[in-house]
Amino acid sequence: MTDLISGILLPDSILRTTWFFYLAAFVAFNTIIFVGLSVAKLVLWPRPAIPADVTPEPDIATYRRRRRYGDMTPREESRLADLSNESLE
Repeated sequence: MTDLISGILLPDSILRTTWFFYLAAFVAFNTIIFVGLSVAKLVLWPRPAIPADVTPEPDIATYRRRRRYGDMTPREESRLADLSNESLE
């Protein structure tokens, strides 16, 4: 068997057309992009900084001002009590 089969699904005349070349280039480009996205999904990236982690905790004056205007959460109330106890010591 010395003859090499050029196209199993499509004839050789279709495989050598310009539009098929561009289709093959598009499929190859998509394959490379999706392989890159798949690998990027598997890589452990560093955790992004959340603004709450970066911003400093309010000081005692800020808590007192919030209490004065009535917009404190119960958690902030307990934090104000802790800060007041720390400042007395």
